[in-house]
Amino acid sequence: MSRGTASLGDLFFLGFEGTAPDAALREWFEAIRPGGVVLFARNIVAPEQVADLTAALQRWRGESPLLVAVDQEGGRVARFGPPFTVFPGNGALGRAGDIALAERVGGVLGTELRAVGVTLNLAPVLDLRVGPANPVLGERCLGEDPASVGALGAALIRGMQGAGVAAAAKHFPGHGGTAVDSHEGLPVVAAEAAWITGTALAPFRGAVAAEVGGIMTAHVCCPALDRDLPATLSPRILGLLRQDLRFGGVAISDDLLMGAIVRTWPVEEAAVLALGAGVDAVLLSGDPAAQARALAAVEAAVTAGRLPAARLAEAAARLTALRRRVGPPRPLAPGPLRTLLGCPAHQSVASALRPWAA
Repeated sequence: MSRGTASLGDLFFLGFEGTAPDAALREWFEAIRPGGVVLFARNIVAPEQVADLTAALQRWRGESPLLVAVDQEGGRVARFGPPFTVFPGNGALGRAGDIALAERVGGVLGTELRAVGVTLNLAPVLDLRVGPANPVLGERCLGEDPASVGALGAALIRGMQGAGVAAAAKHFPGHGGTAVDSHEGLPVVAAEAAWITGTALAPFRGAVAAEVGGIMTAHVCCPALDRDLPATLSPRILGLLRQDLRFGGVAISDDLLMGAIVRTWPVEEAAVLALGAGVDAVLLSGDPAAQARALAAVEAAVTAGRLPAARLAEAAARLTALRRRVGPPRPLAPGPLRTLLGCPAHQSVASALRPWAA
């Protein structure tokens, strides 16, 4: 892999400000040349506007497909509201326990996201709902039973990916049972290694069997596996993903600007550690200055030999394979787009799930 920042930018998924492909956004994009972008509510005004935005970003990217990601889980974590089809949180799917319905939900999610140019959904959540103290998950979880969560998660993945949108299961190796929100601080999974590897990882095994395109890492500390580093930065824990689960897809970090990371590690150091540990794509939700520092730090680490070229080439190859799998953003024209979003067939799927909503 070239040491130039244009090539290293391929390993970054970046958030940005703005809703239109204006000169400022183009200057930012061409300075970093990210391999992926992440859309947030601040980037979304209307479906047609998102379609125009993703199409412009792809034009700036050139021939290589740009990965366009979003968090569209359903429930309270959904960047797109009406006219998109609105689903309750994953807890409803867990209570329904209907594998065929879960696959249909995934299909609707994937079809509607693809229509505005999104090619990667940062979902489904495969964390187990363990105990009442977790402040961030709750109805985002499919349930407590690892076999059920794995089967429903795999169905969601099959539906999404069958519609042309890659899924990224999260948060490896499991965020359940923690009492701290990783947006604010570093949660601790105070479980034995056998429970983590045998129970918490079970749904992720199902995701790998369903050929999930990506898996997102958790900013959680698992002292039974690594006493010093959270999962995102831990070669030991990410080693489980490759060696135990035999996952060959893209490992994506959760946002490195979250409190669980930045309260202890500067973002530039975290980016180097994450890539060195086995993460393939570094996610930074915003702050162009922090993004530039992280990219420069990775480039310096490559130059100094701290980050082996082989590790980055491996990451780049996995990302290239995922880009080829989903292709470039191809949003629909305004007329067909409005006809598709929230159409009666899609609403019928949401209606089948609503009786199970909390």
